[in-house]
Amino acid sequence: MSKSEKQYLRVSGITSDGKALIAGVFDFETTIGLPLEIILLTFKEKDKMVDWVDYYKAAVLFGMKHERIINRMQEANTAVYGAAWTVQWKIVCEKVFFMP
Repeated sequence: MSKSEKQYLRVSGITSDGKALIAGVFDFETTIGLPLEIILLTFKEKDKMVDWVDYYKAAVLFGMKHERIINRMQEANTAVYGAAWTVQWKIVCEKVFFMP
């Protein structure tokens, strides 16, 4: 892990299937300028997952609107995991982030 990654990314938990849940992704993405899709591809290869609740909270603090955050998250997930996986992801988002 590079010095810049250590400054932003941290393990915030473990998923039910044993993957590290990584927080600090929004700040890493916006500060370093690495596209979210590239981050997701790297995490997919390393068997890690984004802490989406942390991502959402950081984006709100940054001043981003709810709809833009959800769209950004959905676009990146669709690009990396495909439309079928994104349908399931959106169902979870509707419950967690109270999407209409």
